[in-house]
Amino acid sequence: MIQSMRRFCRIKNGVNGMGITIEFSRLIYSPAYRSCNVVCHVLVLQMAISATAALQRAHPPVVDVSVFSHVLEVNSSKKAQFVPMFGEPGDIDSSVNDGSEIRLRLEGHSGSGIKSQNSVFRGFFSAGIKLPCGFGGNSAGIVSAFYASNGGSYPSNHDEIDLEFLGVRPGHPYVIQTNIYADGSTGTGREERFNLWFDPTVGFHNYSILWTYHHIVFFVDDIPIRRYVSRPELGVPYPTKPMNAFATIWDGSTWATEGGQYHVNYTQGPFDATFTNLKLEGCVWDPRLQIAAPECALHTYKAWFNDNAMQEMSAKQMIALEWARSNFMWYSYCDDLERWPVQPPPECPKKLGNLNNLVTSGTPPSPRKGPWRKTPKSKPFARHQPPTLPRVPGQKHKRKIGSRTKLDAFHQLPFSLWKTK
Repeated sequence: MIQSMRRFCRIKNGVNGMGITIEFSRLIYSPAYRSCNVVCHVLVLQMAISATAALQRAHPPVVDVSVFSHVLEVNSSKKAQFVPMFGEPGDIDSSVNDGSEIRLRLEGHSGSGIKSQNSVFRGFFSAGIKLPCGFGGNSAGIVSAFYASNGGSYPSNHDEIDLEFLGVRPGHPYVIQTNIYADGSTGTGREERFNLWFDPTVGFHNYSILWTYHHIVFFVDDIPIRRYVSRPELGVPYPTKPMNAFATIWDGSTWATEGGQYHVNYTQGPFDATFTNLKLEGCVWDPRLQIAAPECALHTYKAWFNDNAMQEMSAKQMIALEWARSNFMWYSYCDDLERWPVQPPPECPKKLGNLNNLVTSGTPPSPRKGPWRKTPKSKPFARHQPPTLPRVPGQKHKRKIGSRTKLDAFHQLPFSLWKTK
């Protein structure tokens, strides 16, 4: 009986659907199972439910939106060199898998982090990341991050582009938070939060940032989840200085998991975040060594990151962006009425396009809670997902646009339908 259950757990963790069906059938028809008590039956049922959930998470959307497979390397640092930034001895291990991976560890005494040796002005930041998973799947309070920043070179007016992964309680989907600061605008957080549609602790997934003179796009496995457009005519801050790439893991117990209600349980550690295939591609520029900006920093320089195609998104990418935001985004600073009761920041939507087929009349929604508070219990609203992409089963955070007026609904729309003045 125990051997069958162990085989079942191994197959479940491998997310093999056919194996789950066969092994579970053998288990329930075995003499040991028929003679098992009620507690044993309940345990097996829980394992079957967990395996089914794992199987559903294992099928991300099939969307071919890769745009960086054939990027020309122009003054780039594709194989980025990283150096330790903080952490105790042994917390940073670059010998994993023959040196192709870097493991960062969080224990009670410290977190850890690394920093790229090169600064890059515009370009592409990317890493394959496997996130930490404590005993029993508890990663509450942990913050793993891959981001770009120039705080060391510009402490009073720094820029930053964040991908932060917020640990969760067992049975809850991992949360990814994106954020942007520019020219020292740290007083205005531009957070957006998404549930990941897969288990990021069992294997590597690619997380990327595209930064051009026109927009910043965040990608998860080549699927765009957020686009932030430069709007200088509105006075919107936008990163304009070279940045280093960083990878870190640290204790964010005071805020990271459901508003700080759940802290890191170090008895279930240590907690490891593993990084591989770290890339920086763009204009290499070290402002500490170069007084004048290099030629590649010019807007007219002939490089892939200045190409017109990199300033727009294809129709397929827009559909994928809409799909991700409709199904998995559950917080955006633009629709936080507690932080912005009168008017959100200027880049947030002001007008609607033609949404006659999407929105009906009705009463406005209640205010949404901020990122530091617990997720509201009421089911968020969502758009109908595009018909060209597969439906995602079992999602609890779909954002349906219900019975509301156009003016009341504009904060709930994905970026692809936002219209600004």
